[in-house]
Order: sequence, then C-alpha cells, then structure tokens
Amino acid sequence: IQPNCLLNGTSMPPNNELSSIMFDLPEIDINIDMCCGSSGNEGSSPDHTKDSSITVGEVAQSQQLTHSPVSIANANLLDTHATVGDASAIPPPPHHPSSHSYTEGKISVTRSARKRRIKRGCLSSVGSEEYKSFDMSYRIYRPELLRSASATPLLVLHGGPSLPSRYLYPLVDQVPDRSMIFYDQLGCGQSDAPKDLNLYSISSSVDDLEALIKALDIPRFHLYGHSFGGVVAYEYVKRVAERPQYEEQTSDKDNKGHSCHSVIISNSSTSVAMSNEESDRILQELEVGLNTQDASIVNGAFWKRSQCRLGETPAVLQDVIDNTGVEWFSAPQLLDYVAKSSSRWARELPPVLIVSGTHDFVTKPCTEGWRRLFKHNKITEAEVDGSHYLHLEKPQEYGELLTSFLSRQDQEELR
Repeated sequence: IQPNCLLNGTSMPPNNELSSIMFDLPEIDINIDMCCGSSGNEGSSPDHTKDSSITVGEVAQSQQLTHSPVSIANANLLDTHATVGDASAIPPPPHHPSSHSYTEGKISVTRSARKRRIKRGCLSSVGSEEYKSFDMSYRIYRPELLRSASATPLLVLHGGPSLPSRYLYPLVDQVPDRSMIFYDQLGCGQSDAPKDLNLYSISSSVDDLEALIKALDIPRFHLYGHSFGGVVAYEYVKRVAERPQYEEQTSDKDNKGHSCHSVIISNSSTSVAMSNEESDRILQELEVGLNTQDASIVNGAFWKRSQCRLGETPAVLQDVIDNTGVEWFSAPQLLDYVAKSSSRWARELPPVLIVSGTHDFVTKPCTEGWRRLFKHNKITEAEVDGSHYLHLEKPQEYGELLTSFLSRQDQEELR
C-alpha cells in the first residue's frame, strides 16, 4: 500500500474514502476543534429546488446533550437538506443489537480471473476464463418481516472495502420494525477471502449483490450503502436502470422480479481521488495546527476529528478494523473510481437519501455530485453533525433520519 504522504519520514496509512485508518491510536488529549483542518463543509450553502429544510433528531430526555435537535417525524423529506445533531453531543458507545430474531446462511458467488496466452510468432493473445465459486455469508434480522407489505426490508452494504458488516449491526436498533439484510462482501468477515486481487472489483461486487438478491428472492427492498457500500449501491441501481426492460423479464415462474424502492448513500464519495485529496488537506492542516510532525499524533487527531468523534472507539468498530479482510482498496480500479451518470436511455433511478457528516473527510465537494447523478427531484440531502461513522456517533438522530425517509418511501409505494 502506497502511503498518501510522509510525516517526518514515517509512512502514513492510506486515508481514502474506501478504507478506515488502521493503526494503534496513542493515548493523546487533543482538542479536535482547536486544530486547523476545516472539513470543507463550513460556510457552504446547499442548492435547494424546493422551499423546505429540516433539522433531524429528537434526543431522549435521559441523554445529557448540550443541544437537542428537532424531530423530523412530520417533515417533508422530498428534495430537502437537513442538519442533524451537534458534534458536542457525545452518546455512550453503542453495543451490538439487542435481542432480535435473525437467520443466517451462505450463498455461492462466481468469480473469473482472465488468463492470457501469447501465440508463438504472433503478437495477438487469446483470453481464457477460469471460473471459481466462493461462499458469501449473510444475516437477516427480523426475517418474519422480509416480505412485509407495509415495511419494505432494508438491504445493507458495508464499507471498506473489506470491513466486515457487523459494524453496521447497530442499525437494527436504530431502524425498528422492518427486516434488515446484512452480508459480508467477498474478502472479509464470514465470507470466503481469496487472496488473488484480480478477483476483486466494483463490478464484481455488484455481481455479488445481484446474486444475493436473486438467491434470497427479495421482491422489494430499500438499499443502504455506507462509504464504499454507497458506491456499490449506486452502481447497482445504475446497472438495473440501464438494463433493457425485456432482460428484467424471465420465464422462471418462481422469479417475480426484484425492485429497489429507494437508495440511501451515507458518507460516500463520487470520486476516490477527491476524497484522498481532502484527507491529505486535513492531515496537513492538523500537522500545522498541532505544530508536530509526529505521524502517530497527527493520525490520531485525524481519526478523532474526521472518522469517529467519540471519546473512545466503539468495540464493534475496533473489532472490524482489527479484522479487516483482503486489502484491495489500493487497487487501480478503486483509486481511479469516479461515479458516472447513467446513459440517456436508462430508466429513472430510485428516490435517494444522501447523508454526509460535517466533519467527515468525505467532504461536501466529494458528495455534492450525487444530486447531479440521480437526475430527478426525488432527492433528500442530510448533513449530520459528526464524521464518518454517524450511526455510532449519533445513533438516535441517525436512526430517526433513516426511519423517516424509509417510512415516507413505503407510504408512497402504497398509494
């Protein structure tokens, strides 16, 4: 892995949108708001196409927070912008989901690695495909609601890539009363983890998502993607929208089709290079603000400022960082990624909720392109006062935001 920059001759770990910094945090006392290193979001005003705005999250009376945001239970969530919570409001570290019923299992996914053979006396080459099958693990919470008519299930895509999905399990408590499907993408967690980096790509990740949807026969679902998962979510809905309609039809009587009703893209960048540049900028500003070139101190400050602003890293997050899977996030196909618009003949993409953190290294310039890519006015934008792991930093406000958006989409579908 090539470091993004060097501090005092010490290699720094990569700080891109698709990976978490993996290092031992030193015991340092840093006032993260006194350091330089603005998020790139301050002072910016979002574009509005409707005269509405929302403030999200109603804090429980038992929580001692310096500011109590306002509930959005009755807010109009169509094409709006929100600001959620307060960075000074630090809740206790979240735990694994409380006792909920779940089922789990594995499906088989296929990968192919192209091999080339050069003909003797000829410059041409012949490609051959070698197909391999691997197991991919999933877990479904509240499986009894998987085909609910009033609460469409939520299919969750984790980030990293190669951060096991269990750091997102707290969403089960935050988004109640609907089924939630998690899975470990190939290369991490309980899924197989082949070492050949040629087997990994964004396109292959979308293939695996489609295989899961088909194997579980999920007829209707909402799609949630965090960080890298947001990239996979977008590429999936774009692929489906660009696919000719006749290809969606099948002669298989048992297959009734699969429909994505909405998308939630959280803390995801439309350009990996741009989020890398923003990370480097914040790191340099922290170095100046802290007046040090000690990489461990600057990296620690970066973590506390732009990745997880809690007093201590929650155990569920530290666990997946310590058990990160195959490290393919430095592969060219990821580093060169820029989200492209769907083709002009594509069908309309689903409604979308775009969530960002005010202090995230995935700054506003990294996320503002999503609005342009979805090409419609069924867009909700929310800015939460936190950083990269908002569901851990602001669980109640974040849960209210997601629940309100999903409930609204369910109501629209029932009309």
